[in-house]
Amino acid sequence: MQLNRVEGVSSYSSARFWSKDPATMIGSISIQLAPSPSSHDPSRLDAFNHVHHYANIEKVTARVNKVLKSAIGGLEELTIQVEPAV
Repeated sequence: MQLNRVEGVSSYSSARFWSKDPATMIGSISIQLAPSPSSHDPSRLDAFNHVHHYANIEKVTARVNKVLKSAIGGLEELTIQVEPAV
C-alpha cells in the first residue's frame, strides 16, 4: 500500500476492507502520526520534558482517505483511527 509515502503517516495497522454490496467497499484502518518536522529542535531537547508535536490530523486523514479511495475501487466508507507514533 502507498500509505508509507503519505506525508504525516509514520505507520499503519489493522487495515480491513470488506464488501458492502457487489459495487461498494467499506474499510477501517489505524494510522500512527509522524512527528512534525518543525517539532525537532535539538537545542531544546530535555530528557525529562520532551514534547512531540505531530502532523496535522485533518490534513493527514484527508491524504489517507484520498490515497485509499483511489487505490481501492468502490471504497465508499472509510473509518480512520489516528494514534501518535510510539
